[in-house]
Amino acid sequence: QLDEQDNLETTGAVIWAASLILSRWVIELKHIFADKLVVELGAGCGLPGLTACRFTDASRIVITDLMSKTFENLQYNVDKNLQRSSSKRPIDVHALDWCDEASWPSSICNGHTQILIGSDLVYSLDLVAPLINTILNLLDKKGGTFLYVTMDTSRAGFKEFCEGLQQAGLSMSKKIAPKEFLLNPLKSQDKVAFDLHFGEIHERTFHMYTFVRNEA
Repeated sequence: QLDEQDNLETTGAVIWAASLILSRWVIELKHIFADKLVVELGAGCGLPGLTACRFTDASRIVITDLMSKTFENLQYNVDKNLQRSSSKRPIDVHALDWCDEASWPSSICNGHTQILIGSDLVYSLDLVAPLINTILNLLDKKGGTFLYVTMDTSRAGFKEFCEGLQQAGLSMSKKIAPKEFLLNPLKSQDKVAFDLHFGEIHERTFHMYTFVRNEA
């Protein structure tokens, strides 16, 4: 029987539908990534960050997570993709603990991050305050943008998360993921494999949130 620690470790070893949708959103918005420092929080397998590396003109990409097994898999995925890609765009992997500011790389802190991306990060009320604190520390105060995708707005802490970011001065807009973001991404177009890996994609509604920080 898996304990809570095992569950956290294995959760990051799966490409979830919200991550797929965020990746497609990154491609749709690739024009806003040009010459920007991009950071992915709670990256898991790192698909959105790798998508930004492959399909945008971001100046640098930093992909982050924490749990040891997840982090090892994330580093492996990044290394493999870099071997297969001709892109010379700087991309780094960092272990980042929302509750430990000492773990935050100085290169992305203190408002240096211009675009922040993440999916399904909120699932506990206890995580809300440290996550908001992390976002506010990293995100550029003048136009910094946080793109967030979730399939469940009823999760514990999500309401408080959105309210907390707005109270901190970030504007918020939201929309439902379009149908084209829900299509089978597999090269083979194998429906059985698609349903096996992304079974929830047609059973749930996916919400796409844009938070923008503009402080005087």
